[in-house]
Amino acid sequence: GSVNYHDLNMIENVSADTLLARLTPADHGAAGEDVLGMPIEPHKVREMVLKYGRNIRITEDGTEIYSEVNGDVMLVNDTVFVNTEFKVDGDVGPVTGDIDFDGLIVIPGNILAGYTVKATGDIIVNGDVEGATLESGGKIVLKRGMSGMGKGELKAKGDVISNFIENAKVHAGGKVYADAILGSEVSAGSDIIVSGKRGVIAGSQVSSATAIRAINAGTDIETFTELDVGIDHEVRERYHFLEKEVDNISKERETLEKNVNLLKKRLASKGSLEPPKLKQLKDSAERMKEIDSLLEQYTDEFSDISEKIEESQGGVIVISGRTYPGVKLCISDVSTFIHGICQNSRFVREGADIRVKAAN
Repeated sequence: GSVNYHDLNMIENVSADTLLARLTPADHGAAGEDVLGMPIEPHKVREMVLKYGRNIRITEDGTEIYSEVNGDVMLVNDTVFVNTEFKVDGDVGPVTGDIDFDGLIVIPGNILAGYTVKATGDIIVNGDVEGATLESGGKIVLKRGMSGMGKGELKAKGDVISNFIENAKVHAGGKVYADAILGSEVSAGSDIIVSGKRGVIAGSQVSSATAIRAINAGTDIETFTELDVGIDHEVRERYHFLEKEVDNISKERETLEKNVNLLKKRLASKGSLEPPKLKQLKDSAERMKEIDSLLEQYTDEFSDISEKIEESQGGVIVISGRTYPGVKLCISDVSTFIHGICQNSRFVREGADIRVKAAN
């Protein structure tokens, strides 16, 4: 057979108020008698109690215990308790499988390529992260960094803090802090701050709703690097989706309309159509109605987003060191390329242009 080294079911997640154990009251029995009529007393019954530790609630009669929190339920030495923090013993890999925990995850070692770690709380990794996927309902903290190998991904509702981010996709609902961002796609709902010894963004597409701050952007060999501020990443993604989808379904409608007109002409000339053609005519007409409804919905939404983008004055891009040629700057709906080295620069939008000012 085969072994699945990802789904090892090492964690038993429970929600608050989940029933964890029930004690059946002891049955002390009743006296009987032997064949001679002599009384026989029942065996002595051992009275049992529910043993429980942290994050447990027990009923007044002592017969049921419930979890007080979301977490990992465990039974150790006949004692039930619930952990709100899961600490991995070493690396995340074939020994642990993928991890999905309702709480905080602490990983002292590394996360190997191909594995997934999900937490409703923070994820803290002391070692290296390879081409893995991390999803957090809080922060993601990588004390060494991430070498994503082109397939690694970080998703956090809060901040992402990493020594470096290389060849990975990152999306943070909050801020992103890093020493370097290389060959990656990074987006944040708040500031992206790249500082430290290197403080460089190169070969990457970096998007922030508010501000991007770094020491250097691009390289002296003019590596394409895109810095984008002023529009929330999800709003921009929706904008591009609608733009593409409106174009696709408009083309589909044109094709359907041609077919419908052709079938109608054939129906008018012959007075009837073969059943398959008749069904095609009916299906095409229904699909056209669906497309008309979608076009109206998508067009209205696209117009609303476009208006917000036009009204937005955008954020700010601050590069305290060098901004190299090959860097593309986008602030709201205005963009420009850097053609010569800029030193200690602050880029802001003024009307339909992006202006360069001193960073300090």
